[in-house]
Amino acid sequence: MRRVSIGPWVISADAETTQAIHSRLSAGEGEPCSCSECRNFFAVAEETYPAGAKALFRELGAEPLFVSEISHLGRGPDGKCGLVGWFHVVGTVEGPPPPVSHTHEGYPITDEFRVWAWADDMLAPELFRSHLLVQIEFSISVPWVLPESPPDE
Repeated sequence: MRRVSIGPWVISADAETTQAIHSRLSAGEGEPCSCSECRNFFAVAEETYPAGAKALFRELGAEPLFVSEISHLGRGPDGKCGLVGWFHVVGTVEGPPPPVSHTHEGYPITDEFRVWAWADDMLAPELFRSHLLVQIEFSISVPWVLPESPPDE
């Protein structure tokens, strides 16, 4: 187990088991749906995740594109699409309870990327379900890159 600190949370992560599960998941199981907002996220996620976030995810054993859920918050004044999402890692977490809503500040990796962590298995892929899980939630804004117009235009 690796002990990883993220702001007020300390995660005991079984990175090897998480990696083994990810290697068994198909790419389709990692994508929550095929709506235009999700397709746009997956088109830009690898380039949009800050380097610190990618390093953190990989330290936990998680592949950044294997998210369990993405929720769309609409477009901001800068034209970017606000999102919250989460993924799971095998392990346990110590720290404050989850926020009541996503208006909670979370822990900043950068000014535009924040994370939260707690024990939960909401929408976890079936291969994870026999393990203790930590749900890592994040908020991010991404540019719209698909050729079609965003649904809120």
